[in-house]
Amino acid sequence: SQFHSEDYNRATAKAYAPYTECLHVFHWDASRRYPLQEGSSIWADYLRPFAEQPREIGLLLEFMHDDRIESLAQTAAVLHDWL
Repeated sequence: SQFHSEDYNRATAKAYAPYTECLHVFHWDASRRYPLQEGSSIWADYLRPFAEQPREIGLLLEFMHDDRIESLAQTAAVLHDWL
């Protein structure tokens, strides 16, 4: 499966953090996309190893959970809060 456990994702984030320049940020599972806000607590764990690096890591928001441009402002605000 392309979807892994949160423990696997945390371990992978820690391993990749020294080599990463930019992250593609989203919150979904095998069947559905969710608003980014709903993933805030787990993304805080995922982002921690990147924040510990000596350089800034970019975060890329490619799409809205509902594919509506009207959701951009709210989703971008969530991403901005994470920074």
